Amino acid sequence: MSANLIYWTFMIVAAAAAGITGVLVMWFTRKFAWAFLLSALVDAAILTAALLMWYRAAAGHTEFAAGLAAFYVMAFFSTEMIVGLALLAMRKNPDSRPDSEELP
Repeated sequence: MSANLIYWTFMIVAAAAAGITGVLVMWFTRKFAWAFLLSALVDAAILTAALLMWYRAAAGHTEFAAGLAAFYVMAFFSTEMIVGLALLAMRKNPDSRPDSEELP
């Protein structure tokens, strides 16, 4: 696997997991702060694991690891901004919650 593929895989997994977590929590609880906090924790955990993996893999090349850290931090904030806007849209639209007969 190339370094770019691993990098983008971590980015996509983190964004998808954070988005799904935030939307599902908001969908069922309607608590914006709780949904945003949980999505941020999931995003931070995955990106921290990715950053630690890259730091160990790039032993002796701190510039490479620092550059990736900067991109992971930017990815964290941009993902959380997108998730936050999605949660705000869900909070303003009361029809976004499924009816009781639609739930499994």
